[in-house]
Amino acid sequence: MIALSTTFTHYSEHSVQELLDIAYPYRKDLDEDDEEFLEQIHRWRATDLKVRQISRLANLCRLTEALSRDKTVAPVRARDIRLHVIA
Repeated sequence: MIALSTTFTHYSEHSVQELLDIAYPYRKDLDEDDEEFLEQIHRWRATDLKVRQISRLANLCRLTEALSRDKTVAPVRARDIRLHVIA
């Protein structure tokens, strides 16, 4: 459960807003769920995201730009995935 509640302000040295600046212009090229996700965090003016949210945002950024894996987020995300599989 701790993995799910961990928040992050950066991913691979990019702030949440910098990541959003990368992905947001391409939101209309994505499926409805991803488009709504980007619009929602844009409306929130998010500065921090939960592990699943920041991982999803990073994956959307990777569709248009090279973005390395984050060494802080990855282990938390791995715990989250293990918890999800066990449950």
